[in-house]
Parts: sequence; structure tokens; C-alpha cells
Amino acid sequence: MKKFSFRLQTVLDHALQVEDDCLRELARLQSLRYLKTEEIARAQDAYRVMRDAVGQRQRGLIDTDALRQCYLHLDALQQNIAARTEERQLLDEQIAEQMQRVLEARQKRQALEKLREKQWDAYRLASEREDLQQMEDVMLPRHNARLADARSEREARGVTR
Repeated sequence: MKKFSFRLQTVLDHALQVEDDCLRELARLQSLRYLKTEEIARAQDAYRVMRDAVGQRQRGLIDTDALRQCYLHLDALQQNIAARTEERQLLDEQIAEQMQRVLEARQKRQALEKLREKQWDAYRLASEREDLQQMEDVMLPRHNARLADARSEREARGVTR
């Protein structure tokens, strides 16, 4: 019997490549999201430190120019935090979309692998049947010959008795 060959192997290989590419892109997006989250945390920490410093300045002697600079800095930090948060939300949306792409690619690959398994099972069954047929073709004539010899021997004994 000829060697097993899955006709859609190139399609399956492509599906595996697409799934790997999708997973790589998902990992990249998740890494960017992590970095963005770290930036937000650092900006929030800086905001808290500056806000506490402004609170300390308000309790002491008031230098209006320094206080105004502090408030401007706080506003800039808030805008920075808001911008980074918005960027993270965009990344969250991109991650969700990419996860959907990964899921679709995985489903396609699994469907092709199931098809390959079914074809492999059919090939194996046909191969086993062919092997059994070959064994029967070799063994059945021998078995029939032994039966015929045994029958003729019994008949020969039966005639001599």
C-alpha cells in the first residue's frame, strides 16, 4: 500500500503558521499593555508625590509662582495619565480582537487536524484490511490444502477399514 499522504498538509502548515503569527502578535500587544500599565502607575505615583508636596506648600508660606507651577505640573500629570489610560484602553480592544483572531485560527487548525486524523484512521483501516487480505490469500490456500489432505487421508483410512 502506498505511503499515507494528507492532501491538505500545506493548508494545515499554513494554518499553524497563521496561528503562531496571531499568538506572537497577541504576546506583543500584551507586552505593550503591561508597559503602558507600568507607565500609568509611575505617572500616578508622581502625581501623588506632587499633590502631597503641593499640600505641604499650602500649609507653609505661600509662594504663588511656585504653587502655580506645581498645579500646572499636576495638570500635566493628569493629562499624561488620561492619555496613557486611553492608550491602554485601545490596547485592550486590540488584545480582545487579536484573541478572537487566535481563537479562529486555532479552530481552523483543529478542524484540519481532525480531518487529518480521520483520513489517517481510514488509511490505517484500509491498510489493515489489505494486510489481512494478503494473509488470507497466502494462508487460505494452505489451509484448504491441509483440509483436503486430511479429508483424503480420512477417506483413504475409511476405505481400508
